Amino acid sequence: MKTKLLYFIICIFTTIATNAQSIAVVGVATVIKGVGDGSDGWPDSDPSTPDTHIMTTQDNITFTLTGLELKSGGLKFRQDGDWTINWGGALFPTGTGIRDGANIPVIAGTYDLTFNILTGEYSFSGGPEIFIVKILGTAVTPPEGVSMATEDGETYKLTGTFTDGTAQFEINGGITGGSTFPSGTTTLNTNFIPVTAGIWAVSFNITTGQYHFIYPTISITGTGVGGWGVDIDLETIDGINYTKNGIEITPSGIPASTELKFRQDHAWTVGWAEAAWPTGTGTSIGANIPAETGTYDITFNIITGEYAFSKLLSTKEFGFSNFKAYPNPTQNNWNFTSANERIESIKIVDVLGKNVMTVSPKTNTANVDASNLTSGMYFAQIATAKAIETIKLIKN
Repeated sequence: MKTKLLYFIICIFTTIATNAQSIAVVGVATVIKGVGDGSDGWPDSDPSTPDTHIMTTQDNITFTLTGLELKSGGLKFRQDGDWTINWGGALFPTGTGIRDGANIPVIAGTYDLTFNILTGEYSFSGGPEIFIVKILGTAVTPPEGVSMATEDGETYKLTGTFTDGTAQFEINGGITGGSTFPSGTTTLNTNFIPVTAGIWAVSFNITTGQYHFIYPTISITGTGVGGWGVDIDLETIDGINYTKNGIEITPSGIPASTELKFRQDHAWTVGWAEAAWPTGTGTSIGANIPAETGTYDITFNIITGEYAFSKLLSTKEFGFSNFKAYPNPTQNNWNFTSANERIESIKIVDVLGKNVMTVSPKTNTANVDASNLTSGMYFAQIATAKAIETIKLIKN
């Protein structure tokens, strides 16, 4: 009975998954000499207007397209001339597409394409030689290696979380390493890059051997800051906590709105949002942040996804310069004072965004005992009835 039920479920799933009328490739990579889907390669959802580059199939499972000329840029597979069902991927020339995934980073060339609608697996054969590059080692999860993506066949990139350990690069099965961090040039396969734990955006040039580990770029984008794809970069000193002061949020778009998202490395591969304002915890599946018009100081934690928009008020209403924390650095206690507003709460968080202490003084002054905290950097999120201010603290 169970076997029959399982077979029935598989049949239903296969029927639904393979009920596509058409699969096409769309995106800016398809726009060659003015020929493509839409002015920029990204067509609207209009099933009555067929996509330009439709793939062929014999079994409604494996779809193919031969001799397609592409330029460098993004590409996706989509079903039935609509955005309801589409697949993207972070790797090229082969990978496994995921629903609503990132744009596939195509390198210019002429290709034969294959796409499996059940598994999402895709391949681009032909075109220029593209190396398979991985980063691997004890600092990498999994240690046997993670594939890196490229937009030009020369510089390969990856953003991920690393542990304390070592790393090397693998190029088409060959190993090469370096001896310096965060930047250097690879030399021998017996060298190991001494990686420090953190979230790093890694780039590696297979021609020159130069590599760099830098903090990821975190930005806000959306109609509240000029439109989707318009990025305002935040600043960081530790690669975890990001800030930006004095950002003006105003409506734009049709209809006008002030929605926002945080995203990584100016791409839609990794992003954060939540339908919460002015504070919240962003996730990759969260709805757009419903921002309000005004000028704000912004804080964002890349690990926890927590964000806060602190509105800048007039000097008469509120003055951030009137917040003081002393002594800073300290060995025992921090004293907090606010000249104008009563302090409702003070949250002390570490560099990983973990809340280690919260006090609610309900006065203009507060004393926080830091004697039991380990030495290092912390942040105090000071809240009044009108705003939130973040101050960096040092515990000796």
